[in-house]
Amino acid sequence: MSRNKQIFITGVILIATIIFFGLSPLDGQMQDRLFDVASGTWMVDKQLEPYKFIFYTGLKKAIILVGVAILFFYLYARFSGKFKSYHKGLLIVVISSILVPMVVGGLKKTTNMP
Repeated sequence: MSRNKQIFITGVILIATIIFFGLSPLDGQMQDRLFDVASGTWMVDKQLEPYKFIFYTGLKKAIILVGVAILFFYLYARFSGKFKSYHKGLLIVVISSILVPMVVGGLKKTTNMP
């Protein structure tokens, strides 16, 4: 599959996802089922184990581990001269693994979403 076709398909999927979650009430319905408005708390408590490990700390550690592994692979590929066709893709993944959690963390501070 050509690169232009891959970019086009990825763009269509991204636009379809944005439209789906922008126009459908699905995310609001899920939030209503998981958030108790009366008490102002979420159904899954951040402090209870194993939920804390599964949904909060463990998932964050796994994402960080994958991001660091991809960063090391990118640096190895860059300095060894191997995998030249993957350099740009790996760089995009590394930058995304840094920027996406930062943006989500910033949004979580200003919104009511978990």
